[in-house]
Amino acid sequence: EAFKELGNMLAASDLQSALAMAEKLTAGVDRKAMFSGIFAQLSTGDPKKALDIAQGLTNPVDKRFALKSLALEWAFAGKDEKGDGSLGTSAAMSVTLALADRNPAEAAAFAQSTIEGRERGFMNMAIARSWTKTDPVAAATFASQIPENDGRRWVVSNVAKQWADSDPQHAAAWVEKFPDGRERNSAIDQISGKWAETNPSQAIQWANSLPADTGQASAYRSIAETWAQSQPAEAVQWATKIADPEAQKAAVSSAIGRWASTDTNAATTAAVNLTNADTQQAAISAIGRQLARNDQTAATTWANSLPAGPLRDAGTTGVNNRRGDWYGGGGPRPGR
Repeated sequence: EAFKELGNMLAASDLQSALAMAEKLTAGVDRKAMFSGIFAQLSTGDPKKALDIAQGLTNPVDKRFALKSLALEWAFAGKDEKGDGSLGTSAAMSVTLALADRNPAEAAAFAQSTIEGRERGFMNMAIARSWTKTDPVAAATFASQIPENDGRRWVVSNVAKQWADSDPQHAAAWVEKFPDGRERNSAIDQISGKWAETNPSQAIQWANSLPADTGQASAYRSIAETWAQSQPAEAVQWATKIADPEAQKAAVSSAIGRWASTDTNAATTAAVNLTNADTQQAAISAIGRQLARNDQTAATTWANSLPAGPLRDAGTTGVNNRRGDWYGGGGPRPGR
């Protein structure tokens, strides 16, 4: 307690002397107490300045302890302590978010040591988002090393999307190294969709190079949906030429579902004119889901205007299942 009081008192009048004295102490309780007092004093002032000073410490152990001390003081000030004197989650998250924009690596280390549960997953997302802006390769490495139960799939998916916005080729090369599974498919989905916003031809070329059973269908579907936002007729025409029947159905219905958000009549005509009955019904159902998201009554009227039989049944099913995704999944895709 004596060293803590000393650190607090010196920091109020001569911060540099206080820091210098603390750094001369040998590692142990006294050194930690002195730093605790210094950063207790700093926590009462400008939080940005306090974080900058903590980050400026050269000893990594001192740095981590200083950050925890700041967060703990802020937690007490905001009554966010857990009751046992340990660091409160909200305060730890606030420090992590502040660090993420300045030093993502430090933010990652801090979050790992102070935050648990789903909140750590949220922080991993925020850290990766900031990191990808300045160093996507480092962000990708970070995302790949996150434990599965700490939100790795969602972090990987978002890094892929963000990286693809500026450099789809390198983002694609990174994801291609992933093992088969939902994580790879989600990332492929994000990259192909982002790539299609600026260059559908290149996105298609990449999708064609993927093995048929390891994310290719996901890529086709995402390209079709994205392309349909700007050139729906071209997107549908391309999607109908996909060789694999299931991949074709998903891509066509995804494109037509997106088309319906801007031109219901044209999308309906395109769906009705499809020659494959399964794809036709999937596309009609996709239109129904899209319309029902905006206006259930109008969507029901549209479905009832379809010819009685399989088409009307498909439209009604889509309207009644508006929370589903028009490409056939059970819900919205991550990041979309």
